Amino acid sequence: RRMLLLCLQGLVNRGRPSMYAILDKTDRQWLDWMKTRGWVESEESIDAPMTLLARYRDKIKGLVIYDPRLAASKNAAMMVASVKDGLAASPRLARELGLPVLDDLRGRWQTNAEALRWAAEELWPRLNHFVLACLYPEDASGLRDYLYQHRIYTFWITGPIDGALPGGDPTAEARVMEDVLAKAPANIPVLGFPWAGDDVGIGEGSGVRLFAQYGKFLVGSVGVGNLSVHAGYPAPAFTQRLFPTPELRADTVYLTWLMSDGDNLPVLSRGNFPQLWADPARGRVPVAWSLSLCAALMVPAVVDWYYAHATANDAFVGAVSGV
Repeated sequence: RRMLLLCLQGLVNRGRPSMYAILDKTDRQWLDWMKTRGWVESEESIDAPMTLLARYRDKIKGLVIYDPRLAASKNAAMMVASVKDGLAASPRLARELGLPVLDDLRGRWQTNAEALRWAAEELWPRLNHFVLACLYPEDASGLRDYLYQHRIYTFWITGPIDGALPGGDPTAEARVMEDVLAKAPANIPVLGFPWAGDDVGIGEGSGVRLFAQYGKFLVGSVGVGNLSVHAGYPAPAFTQRLFPTPELRADTVYLTWLMSDGDNLPVLSRGNFPQLWADPARGRVPVAWSLSLCAALMVPAVVDWYYAHATANDAFVGAVSGV
């Protein structure tokens, strides 16, 4: 249900940002800030999200049913749905909803690699060629609204554990993705993350290395919510105060306190940074906070909030990135 609703969010928000999901308590925080800034004028709360299917029925062309027995089928269903203005659904949910079936992917492929290859060959002409995504098929914690909205090729390369499940073959999947990464333009981002737990997925090191070999850079973004709304606003001009260089003495040890992991969008928007900024001790000593350069484009309201609430001891530095 959550995956289906995230697809609906991406579909609805193609016209204008109007559907926002509260998946984490910080989602409420950012919505309130966008209202403070005047970017959101009003809101209406929906306690039964599935009723939105009726509200936006005129936009929904139908359902794309994925194969629960093959992991890659879920990402494939989302991609098919994104180019057909449909919604990805499980077989049981499809029976419950009774909407027209645009495509049924059950039994279409025997392996994940076959599904990846099919999507690269059949869907590529209708997909976005300026961004890719690496997302665990079982993940429906966020991000999918943006992937659907912009018709982004979404893949997953299994690791030792999930690669042992039916249809898994990490080597074959990596070979397919080498071809996809090679034909995609250079210097474009890969959203998501290639790790979903110990030995689940190709892993951060191997994944980043593979992407970089083909001129792509990773933007950690698993779990970040409502990008189809956040990225719809123009980025404000972010200008931080300048800090004077201290007079360096040979008999003195100098320390720089740096908060890392700001390259990961969920760290900025959900976990870690929001909690640290709530600490009453923040601002008592100088601290450098790393920010993803992509964050200013993807979640400008979040970055804007940090700049607006920075103390004289809070500085921002660029996090690791493709740049």
